[in-house]
Amino acid sequence: MLQSVEFPDIPAQLAGIHGMIYRKGLTDKWNLLPPADALTFAPKDDDPVLKDMFARKLFLGGDENEQIWAYLRPYRAKTSEIHIFIERLDKKGSLLKEEVIADDFKDHQLMYPFEILRTKEGIYGRHMLNVLLMVYYMEARQTNRIWSGNGSTAIKPLTIAINSIDKAYKTFPNGK
Repeated sequence: MLQSVEFPDIPAQLAGIHGMIYRKGLTDKWNLLPPADALTFAPKDDDPVLKDMFARKLFLGGDENEQIWAYLRPYRAKTSEIHIFIERLDKKGSLLKEEVIADDFKDHQLMYPFEILRTKEGIYGRHMLNVLLMVYYMEARQTNRIWSGNGSTAIKPLTIAINSIDKAYKTFPNGK
């Protein structure tokens, strides 16, 4: 199992993402998003389904009946993957996990800024959400590598995600 690691310096891929944000003039918009240290990363459960997942999960939202968590599945030779699970207790009090496939979020509440990307149409909204979550894992210094290359494949979806969140924030400043 991979363990959470604190990195004293900025990982190269994260530095590349920061550079892209700066070059595209997105710094002010990026700074509207909550910092990684304001998000909840928790130890993952000891569940065989999660054995290949990173040691910590990221809270995305939920309500009194369920919690929604993102898990990072790292790979050595290819880009890491984000898996999202809905967790709830059954009538006997046992924890149930259901993986959310593709963009099937219609009946689930995520917290800001993830909710904005949940409401984007189709698979691309989920792709933007996944890229943002990967960046948050690096921002929180949970990992130093996400992409198999330099992270250039993240530029377009992350740019659209940042602009979408900024637009929603300006349109609905109180979240309504």
